[in-house]
Amino acid sequence: MQTFGDPAHGRHSLQIEINKRLYMDEATQQRHAGFAPLQRNLMRLIDALIERFGVPAAR
Repeated sequence: MQTFGDPAHGRHSLQIEINKRLYMDEATQQRHAGFAPLQRNLMRLIDALIERFGVPAAR
């Protein structure tokens, strides 16, 4: 696995693995009713991370 974070230089990373069965039918590759709740929860997580840690300035 490639490393993307570099905490010593203020760059951190977060890896999230999501089971496809939570949001799609693996046989048909089509989204199911679980997609929208998962999307909302992920957006809440992103918003919470931004609120807590901010957004770094572009370099």
